[in-house]
Amino acid sequence: MIRILHTACALLLVAVALVAYGVKEEVRALRAERDALLERRLEARAALATAEAEWRHLNAPEELLRAAARLYGPGRLRDADGRVLAPPRPDQAAALDAVTMVR
Repeated sequence: MIRILHTACALLLVAVALVAYGVKEEVRALRAERDALLERRLEARAALATAEAEWRHLNAPEELLRAAARLYGPGRLRDADGRVLAPPRPDQAAALDAVTMVR
């Protein structure tokens, strides 16, 4: 009877060891997947920050006027009253910011 009990305990020990090994491997795989996802998230944030900086630069009024001047030629850009458009001066930028904040 004791031999059967020892054999059963040994088999139970092997089964528990196999289950523990399986759990360990699953945790290792999940950690690797987590690390890969974190790396992808960091890369996406860096790409987004770069895209936002480029967007801010390209949508600045003076940059838009320069691009339009390259496309249409200097002096051809006019407002609704027929005045030639020019990039805003630094002292005008504060007035433009105040107008956009009011709206």
